[in-house]
Amino acid sequence: MSDAAAPSGTVTAEAILDHFASLMRHVAGWHAPDFLGLDVTMSQAKCLYVASVRPGIGMSAMADQLHVGLSSISGLVDRLVEHGYLERHEDPDDRRQQQLWLTPAGATAVEHIRELNGELLRSLLDGLSGHELEALRVGIAALDRESQVINPLEPTPANPSHERTSA
Repeated sequence: MSDAAAPSGTVTAEAILDHFASLMRHVAGWHAPDFLGLDVTMSQAKCLYVASVRPGIGMSAMADQLHVGLSSISGLVDRLVEHGYLERHEDPDDRRQQQLWLTPAGATAVEHIRELNGELLRSLLDGLSGHELEALRVGIAALDRESQVINPLEPTPANPSHERTSA
């Protein structure tokens, strides 16, 4: 996994992917104790994460995102609703369909996971030189720009239960 495999003077995507994979293995090891302290399973955390970035997502779309069947999503969502992390609402355009929304408790759980990631990243960044930090800033900014081209974020729709309580 060394940069020696790359042609001299160039950085290949493969070398970057190798380093990223190694980083993720280390991060997973550091995160394990903190993550295991949360009261959600990995599958539930994935479901909450998808609901956080796609508010109002339908059950079929959630199953597609997580690469599982509808029956698996149904049980997973049932447990998250029972624990107060997700809400289900009828789709106003098709009453046979259900939309999923994070509750405040679900948003708190997702935020806690993000905070764990932020703390870890801050500790990694503390060990870098100013030159390394600037190079990383430029690289991350470029990835951010490309991500916005590939997957522009849509406006977040309002949660129907929040509309009812504020009316």
